[in-house]
Amino acid sequence: MFFLCFILLSLISLNVTAQNYFSDVSNQAGVAINHQLKSGELGMGQGWVDVNNDGYEDLMLTNQSGENYLFINQQDGSFVEMAQYNDIKLPLSQDFGVSVTDFNNDGFQDLFIASWGVNKLLKNINGSSFLDVSDEMGFVDNSYSIASTWADINQDGWLDLYVVNYSVENDSDEADRMYLNNQGANFIDVSSDLTPFTNLTKHGLAVQFIDFDMDNDMDLYVVNDKLEQNTLWRNDGPGSSACGVYVCFTDVSALTQTNRAVFGMGIAIADYDLDGDFDFYFSSIAEQVLLQSQISQGSAVFVEQSNPAGLNFNATGWATIFADFNNDQFPDAYLATANNTPSKRDRLYLNNQSQQFTDVTALSGIEDLYMTVGAAKGDFDNDGKVDLVVGNWGENYMLYKNTSLDANNWIKIKLIGGSGINQLAIGSKVAVNTSNGQELVDQLVSGGSHGAGNSLVLHFGLADETIESVKITWPNGIISLLSGLSANQMHTLTYPGDGIFMQGFE
Repeated sequence: MFFLCFILLSLISLNVTAQNYFSDVSNQAGVAINHQLKSGELGMGQGWVDVNNDGYEDLMLTNQSGENYLFINQQDGSFVEMAQYNDIKLPLSQDFGVSVTDFNNDGFQDLFIASWGVNKLLKNINGSSFLDVSDEMGFVDNSYSIASTWADINQDGWLDLYVVNYSVENDSDEADRMYLNNQGANFIDVSSDLTPFTNLTKHGLAVQFIDFDMDNDMDLYVVNDKLEQNTLWRNDGPGSSACGVYVCFTDVSALTQTNRAVFGMGIAIADYDLDGDFDFYFSSIAEQVLLQSQISQGSAVFVEQSNPAGLNFNATGWATIFADFNNDQFPDAYLATANNTPSKRDRLYLNNQSQQFTDVTALSGIEDLYMTVGAAKGDFDNDGKVDLVVGNWGENYMLYKNTSLDANNWIKIKLIGGSGINQLAIGSKVAVNTSNGQELVDQLVSGGSHGAGNSLVLHFGLADETIESVKITWPNGIISLLSGLSANQMHTLTYPGDGIFMQGFE
């Protein structure tokens, strides 16, 4: 009774309405499918992708055995399968993580599927079908691939790829792979440019490109299993005689104190403390880890805040998510757990705006007791509230609609690239300045969580504030400054070309 009273008092202090935050709508949305195993390997894939560019995100789900599924959003809360997209089914493939890209810069979102065996790159043909182009693009690696992430690492305007492999024997044949995009013609394996190469031969389970040092190029964080240290690779520019032939990445894990040895499985990155830099939240067995960046304070070192922040939970954690579920400006946290007891089920934490989180799992509405491994965030009904799709290993996928009663303002920003940068504008940073003087910062990335294709539409909660201005730093450093953007809607913003672009300023 005391514990329940404490929770209720905490929720009142956070202005939380006593109603479930999420509701399972899998059946009514038409996406209730089973997850089929083949030989028992852990790993799942779920991703949000706007296949036909209609502004509503569709849902891709993978299977280890049997067919994959692509559900097309009907814009009324429901999804349907369509025969024209059957090439994504891959019934003979043992598939895991999903990531979304536009590898050929044609304006249509493609899919990359990490597999046990040859990975699959599925080219979107003008929104009407998909074509498997894996062979011609150079994907011949036959490993246990779990997840992937995309970014333009050499700033040539084409999205490059990193694939994390679960190296069973810790040898070079099963190592992670970094691929450089040859202007859409094929991909070049540049993995050997990363030294020490032994960092690529670990039991990797999650990966994310992110500009951790805010120097406008994309760095890389890899989360490993088996108590093998995680690796933070700093992007130091193009290859040279003193570095790699094609790319130059430096292992700065020890320097930044991000080399945590864990049973790592998921990764979420966001500015949870609103200080203008990006913090890391990753999962493990019996502990979960929050590393707070000090870049905005002038230091490259990350400080562990798991216990002070209230995110260290004794369970087997898998996918991790940062998202502002109640639109109060502060990113909240979700943790998927592979535990089937009520006391250790998936957790929902609300950011209490003082660098701490409050566990509101009792009101989460996420009540399944399965082994939840994967999760991806998106807003499938475009109501400005972040929804979740979760993957329960060997059981099913479930779609959770955000049904909170919070009436806070929000803004969603969809970016479109152009000449000189990638068409999806991945790698862009967006800073939203609100009427109360707060700056909200995020970066557009592809991948993350565990085997997830998180939404490529940036979402910012505004509390009861309005928008003073929006600053976009595009992948090549070009800046756009905009004012006059309305709250409570999605804005599609297009790369303006060279030079600083200002809209709405007198």
